[in-house]
Amino acid sequence: MKKLVFAILLICAGTTFAQEVGSLPDAVIPKQNISSSLVAMNDGMPFAMANGAVASTALRPQRVADKKFVAVQALHATAAVLDIESTQHCLRAKTCSEGNPLMPSSRAGAYSMSFALVTGEGLMSYLAKRQHKAGWALGPIIGTTAHVTGFTMNSIRFGF
Repeated sequence: MKKLVFAILLICAGTTFAQEVGSLPDAVIPKQNISSSLVAMNDGMPFAMANGAVASTALRPQRVADKKFVAVQALHATAAVLDIESTQHCLRAKTCSEGNPLMPSSRAGAYSMSFALVTGEGLMSYLAKRQHKAGWALGPIIGTTAHVTGFTMNSIRFGF
């Protein structure tokens, strides 16, 4: 039953990802004539270099994986590790049980399942941030909250 539910979730996630990728606009990069005397940038101001050539910063791609993105993803991964390790500690001491019926009870299974989800959320977050969508951090923040809640509950039960 767990395998069937996991397969259905995986298929749903795959179709959602395919719809997201299918809806991405094609990148259109305007061609520039370097020999022209003025090149318009986003704010309409040209940038002239010392040798007479005109350059524009409008074609530089904006960095998607900036400090904020990396911090959100690192926080999510750290919360996942804390949740997994505290759960494994409680399971060995027999003071708690796994609350998620889809999560394997073994350490390797828990890491593989959890980091597959962390990676998937990170990819969807990256694609949303690349499209300049406002809620790009929503998935990792929800995942972080869930893992912190799991860690907190395990800490209360076991008394870390």
